[in-house]
Amino acid sequence: MSNSTSPNAAATVGNIAYCYVLPCICVIGIVGNITNLVVLASRRLRAVSYMYLRALAVADLLCMLFVLVFVSTEYMAKNGSTINQYKIYQIYQCHLMLTLINWALGAGVYVVVALSLERYISIVFPMHFRTWNSPQRATRAIIIAFLIPAIFYIPYAVTRYKGKQRWDPIQNVTIYSMDDHPIYTTFYWQIYKWTREALLRFLPIIILTVLNLQIMFAFRKRQKMFQQLTKRKEQGTQKDDTLMYMLGGTVLMSLVCNIPAAINLLLIDETLKKRLDYQIFRAVANLLEITNHASQFYVFCACSTDYRTTFLQKFPCFKTDYANRDRLRSFVRRTQSVIQKQGSVEHTTNSKFQRDSLSHHSRKFSRHMPIEQDTVDIQLASGEQSTSGETCEADTLINTISA
Repeated sequence: MSNSTSPNAAATVGNIAYCYVLPCICVIGIVGNITNLVVLASRRLRAVSYMYLRALAVADLLCMLFVLVFVSTEYMAKNGSTINQYKIYQIYQCHLMLTLINWALGAGVYVVVALSLERYISIVFPMHFRTWNSPQRATRAIIIAFLIPAIFYIPYAVTRYKGKQRWDPIQNVTIYSMDDHPIYTTFYWQIYKWTREALLRFLPIIILTVLNLQIMFAFRKRQKMFQQLTKRKEQGTQKDDTLMYMLGGTVLMSLVCNIPAAINLLLIDETLKKRLDYQIFRAVANLLEITNHASQFYVFCACSTDYRTTFLQKFPCFKTDYANRDRLRSFVRRTQSVIQKQGSVEHTTNSKFQRDSLSHHSRKFSRHMPIEQDTVDIQLASGEQSTSGETCEADTLINTISA
């Protein structure tokens, strides 16, 4: 079977990925990120670290909105809408459409980098963390995280595409559209493109991998040392656990969903665009990249008990389902405990029955079979030793059941 693709096959892949799957991901992401902002606004989650998570929710929400507007306008333009008859739509296509999406994607990635750096200093340099960590510093880091992608995408917004227009004699209107700018093929543009992608895509992946590996090793080492000294977990350690799990889930999703997009950027060329398998991989990579920014709320719910508790306080209508699930888990645990206890009781009853039966037969045998005195002494000694062993076994079983 040939790997080359026909225009119809490529159009089918694009329609399924971008007209059906992508809007569903965006709607799920919009709902999740709005819920995320509501939950993270709680007083329970007012630590400085949660400022980064709120900024991440804002970046992801903007990304979902921009992608949904992009998909909607493209679908309308290709299905007979008059939207492409307006000059403002051409301006949006050429200068804002992809620029806003990529800016939001880059801002979200750099916010995760800032959060990882904050957690790294907290775990590896705890003595300097109190003086270093402050809301003002976190605010500056968040602003920088949003500014860096914006600065790098200014040339893209200005010169990547150019507007073109044509007269439609049938409808008697001007149709506005966009086209590649000639500067896109120049050597200087390629330098700019790869510098931008290296700093906004590849460098964050490397930084997140290195920082979080060191964070995991240092956190586990500190946790073991703390437990050895105190023999118990303090509230501060539990808070660190919560943030570590939330950061770990966020970083894992970021790496898994962004690496295919980075590979796609390295592989893309005009020859590969003609292959159906590449079109499928490209669509999957783009969907994964958007899924990363749509899934933060669900990652937080899965990773943090504190977050779930706060969510239930903000949205009490979900408490019934959550309580039913907890009752089901409790019922299963109680059932397993009862079964284990019944097995232990049956074992104890059988042992007691065997001891009573053995004692009855021994007394009966002693009454009917007279024996010599020294033999009696030997048998009594043997009987006392056996009875002692049975008693020890019975005591052990009783202690196990009561324990």
